[in-house]
Formats: sequence, C-alpha cells, structure tokens
Amino acid sequence: MKLLWKESCAILLFMFLLPSIAFAGSTRTQIFNLKSGWNAVFLEIEPADSRPDTIFINTPVIQLLTFYPKHSSISFIKDPDEIPWNKAGWNCWVQPDRPEAVLTNLYGLQAGQAYLIFCTEDFTWELTGEVKFTKRSWQPQSYNFTGFYVDPFGPPTFLQYFAGSQSALKVKIFKLINNKWKQVLEPWIETIESGKAYWIWYEDELDYPGPMEIKIIGVENEILFLPEITELELNIINRSPDPLSFILKQVESVDNQTQIPLSLVKYNLTANKIKTYENLQTYEPTTPINPGENHTLRLAIRQNDMNEDIIRSLLMITDDIGDRFYLPIQAEKVQVK
Repeated sequence: MKLLWKESCAILLFMFLLPSIAFAGSTRTQIFNLKSGWNAVFLEIEPADSRPDTIFINTPVIQLLTFYPKHSSISFIKDPDEIPWNKAGWNCWVQPDRPEAVLTNLYGLQAGQAYLIFCTEDFTWELTGEVKFTKRSWQPQSYNFTGFYVDPFGPPTFLQYFAGSQSALKVKIFKLINNKWKQVLEPWIETIESGKAYWIWYEDELDYPGPMEIKIIGVENEILFLPEITELELNIINRSPDPLSFILKQVESVDNQTQIPLSLVKYNLTANKIKTYENLQTYEPTTPINPGENHTLRLAIRQNDMNEDIIRSLLMITDDIGDRFYLPIQAEKVQVK
C-alpha cells in the first residue's frame, strides 16, 4: 500500500509541475468517411489544435454538434435538424463565414466525445491527434450519445458488448441512417462500428466499462514511468459473462517509432518470490480470464536501454470479443549526476 501511495504522489507531482508539455509518440490517425448530410462520429484522439475553425477550414464540413450531459436525462430526437441548440447540454459550431456562426459555443474537439457533423458533400476526414484513455460514465435512465472502443476488423455485436451489464436486456440502440435515427432491432446480429456514434438508452450501472475493464494503478489515463517509479501494475478485469482472452503489445505511433524498453515482471512463488524480468513485445495470458476475475500485469522499464530522456509510445490491448484500447505510455530516463 505504501508503494502505491508513493507511486501515486510522484505521478501527481509530475503532472502538476508539467501540465502543458506535450510529447511525441502517442498519436494516431482516425479516418472518417463522411457522407453528404449528417454524420455521427466518435473521437478516440485529441488533435493538438482542437479548434473546429482550424480543423474544418477549406472542407465541406459546415456544422458540428455535441452533447455534454448534465445530471438530468435527455429526450431522444429522431432528426438532427430538430436539435434545440439553445437547451442546456448542447453545443454547436458553425463555419465562421455563415450567418448562423453567431450561435457557435463549441470551441474545441475532445477525445472520448461523440459529435454530429454536417457535410455539404461526401468527404474523407483524416484526423491526427494524441491518444486519450478515457473511462466511460453512463447517464442512467437516459439516452447517452456515445461511441465505443472496438476493433474495426472484428467488432462485437451490441449484445456481446452489453452482456455483462445489469441493463443488458433494457438497452436500446439507435444509429444514424440517411439523416434519421433508426433503432437497432437485432443487437445480437448487428456489430458496433469503430468511429461511429450512437444514441444508447441506458438504465442502470453508472460505470459499466464494457466486456473488458482496464485499470492503471496509480494514475487513471496513462502509464507513466518516472525516475522514482520503474514498475507499475495494469489490471485487466473480465466484465463479460464468458471467459475472456486478450493480447497486449506495444505499437508505433504516427510521429514516433521508438519503443519503450519494457519488461514483464514475474514472480517465482516456489523460490521465495524471486523476481524475474522478461522483455515484453507481445503478451497474452496462458489461460482466459474467468467472468468477474482480474488479471494483473506488472510492467517495468529497462533504464539501461533508454536511449532518450523521455520516450512516449502506445500499448494496444484487444480481446477476443472485439474491444480495442490504446493506452499512452511514457518513460523517463534516470539522469546520472
């Protein structure tokens, strides 16, 4: 417990002292094939310059809407054109050269947020930004405008995703089709689309994370190794009703191919708990995680192999249901005086 307290304090101090520093190495590019009319998208990244005025300059995107939930529930709106912009929670951006631009009250795009985008023509939108690991929080007894962190090459069905939730049988899903919201009537067949946003009616369990829950010990949104902290724990929890397998590996980012020298810490319980370190490229548990159980990985950095003062990279975790998460990871080299 003392070790975790020390780790947490050191991390918080670092984040407090250096709040504005951005490091290369944890960026990805999301590609959205936008259609003429309304589109519902979900951002997993946050651009360095997040202003819509900059992002959508010289593009056919003329309007952007998002909803920031308050403590009260929201009514479902079938037609995006009917959204009451002046109601609490709704924020909009309009291209500056249009008369409606006076209504703009949305000034930055955020990771983990869903957006409605209006295009005057089909448009392929490529957005590069920093990966943010955000935890989901549901607004119970309400519609939630959100997306999902899923593998685009093998996503789960909606039924698979919500199978471990107390609200599994009460969830209602709506997707945007030809500028209208249509209910998903076969959630056991229809799969979740990566980068798409949906309206989800959700009743209970405020913090249901999906089939796989990831907890970083000491900090919530990234794995942060400091000179005083060379080992950290990562917990993978199976929240689904079935056994769960996952694969973890370090991947290259858009702006950096240098990987952090990571090791997996193991303990030999038959020999007085002796520690061993194995170079980590890819990790997969030898047996699946049973429902409700937790799998703990202890990661370490090899300081002697650190070729730069600070290295940022990405860990990708996928499971056999179809979840996919990217975790920012940073390591700082010990400076010898």
